[in-house]
Amino acid sequence: MATIKAAIAERNLRLLNDALDSLPESSQIELDDALQQTTNLQDGFVEAVEPLLALGANITNLAFINAVSQDDMTVMEIFTYYGWNLNSAQHERTALCAAIRSESKGKWNFGQRGRS
Repeated sequence: MATIKAAIAERNLRLLNDALDSLPESSQIELDDALQQTTNLQDGFVEAVEPLLALGANITNLAFINAVSQDDMTVMEIFTYYGWNLNSAQHERTALCAAIRSESKGKWNFGQRGRS
């Protein structure tokens, strides 16, 4: 049976779901580490983000930095869906601060302002 880390490394959502199902009481550390690993992959593994958050993974500082470093804002969209506050400075800087050097991030960030 694959481990959570191995499933993420292989970018295999089926294996990840199997690994998560076999560990119904995954520890908070395991979930947080898995989210950090997922957001750290080159080009991301977006499909894994939502199941991890649904099981209670926290958006840690490293997961935030990894997600903000990607050009694809899909992970940031998922973070906001799961309650992350776009204007929060919880991770030492806001999404706006992270967007200053990226046109696509800036457009995404300012596009969020009118949403509730």
